[in-house]
Amino acid sequence: MADRTWRDVLQHLERQQLALKNYPRPDSLLYFDRGRYFDVSLDYADAGKATAFSWYEPGELLEILKPILDEHPPAFAVVPFSDVPPSMLSKVADVERLARQLEVELADGTRWITGTWWTKPRLMRGRSGWLALQVEKRRLKGIEQWDEARVRAELTRVVIANQEAKTEPVFSTLRARVLELEATVDAQLDRLSDGAHAWEPRDEADFAVAYLRLGEEYVGIKLNEGDVYELLWTSRGYVAYEMLRAATTGEPGRVNVIKPELREELTEKADRSKYLALMRAGKLKVGAVPAQTDSEWWLHFKRGKFWTHYSMDGEDYELSETEATAILRDHRYKYVSFED
Repeated sequence: MADRTWRDVLQHLERQQLALKNYPRPDSLLYFDRGRYFDVSLDYADAGKATAFSWYEPGELLEILKPILDEHPPAFAVVPFSDVPPSMLSKVADVERLARQLEVELADGTRWITGTWWTKPRLMRGRSGWLALQVEKRRLKGIEQWDEARVRAELTRVVIANQEAKTEPVFSTLRARVLELEATVDAQLDRLSDGAHAWEPRDEADFAVAYLRLGEEYVGIKLNEGDVYELLWTSRGYVAYEMLRAATTGEPGRVNVIKPELREELTEKADRSKYLALMRAGKLKVGAVPAQTDSEWWLHFKRGKFWTHYSMDGEDYELSETEATAILRDHRYKYVSFED
């Protein structure tokens, strides 16, 4: 199986000959059943127990995997379909049926359901997609936009926790407020024309982040005395999250025209093809903040070598030029910091 690509493996999945286990994340199972793919999260203490799952039509999953269809999933992850317990197939089918019923009830946006994660969001359908709301005593405290896969997973968590779960009517005044904020954010996102406008929070604190669109990508910029000193490469969804967070506080931010001199500087500093040369010159470092950790890492160049610095232990670890080049080439970073 080591020589089989994702494209090959998916064909075997659809024939129910194979499944993928513990990949692309630990404690997971990907298999095909009843005409669609199921991505199941497993209980870490009981690998035969599903804690949540999402489902995809074949075309949906192909679109998601399109960039890597000719790459090779690791051999350890490819297992016989017989490794999927029959009891799981049956349980997933039952839970899916109930979750789909809830999804239908939520479809017109007039009803919501309480989720299961620690902040217990209220899931509802908005103007153009799914929304997760934080509500306290009928007061809106926060909004996030969720994609279909995340909503499906949350609905299955709800059903697994309580097969009698029911949807409830959304408070009419709160629903109106949510739709108003969502419309405001959608309009602001649409105004982020390529490189010409930026959204800025009303928070006047030092080093506030402004967001703009460059081609198909979104980037946050931090200024120090008018100069760009850090970029955050991100997504439309994250920018929407920041806009909604600001709007919920009653300070919805604003979209402004980017000054010509700043646009010129951004053209230079957002050119990823120059990052390796800038790093070698000691003028740039790149990094990211890994999920679920208080640590961060930075890749930088000093004394003729590439190094990764981890704030968790404060140590530097040497990387080969090949490894460093791959990090830059594959955009495996979020933050770019420019040095004097």
